[in-house]
Amino acid sequence: MCGRSSAGFTLVEVAAALAVAGLVLAGALGAAAADARASRGAAATVEASALAEDLLFRTPFLRWDSLTAFGTQGEGRFAAPLDRYRWSIETAPVPGEPELVEATVVVAWTDGSFTASTRYGPSPLTRAEEAE
Repeated sequence: MCGRSSAGFTLVEVAAALAVAGLVLAGALGAAAADARASRGAAATVEASALAEDLLFRTPFLRWDSLTAFGTQGEGRFAAPLDRYRWSIETAPVPGEPELVEATVVVAWTDGSFTASTRYGPSPLTRAEEAE
């Protein structure tokens, strides 16, 4: 008998086990990183959506004549802490519908953008301002 005990692991078995554990760990970390990126992207989209809706909500309070000017555009950056977002808005008359204006808002950030649009008709408030 050689005097060797069979009660342990060989160096090759330990190295193989470590390699398998390393591959599993690398895959798990990669999946966690992808999940974190997707979560940040979703959060940015939700914030941008709220910002775009806010801009669209405020748009009808502009004077009707400035709202209906063909190709009216504006752009800017939101104040801190939302200063990573840029916005642009464009309004244009709806073809064939002289009483309607379409407003399109784009909120953009480093990794993406969100676009929202709606149509407006003249409100009594803006018509009253024009009569003055």
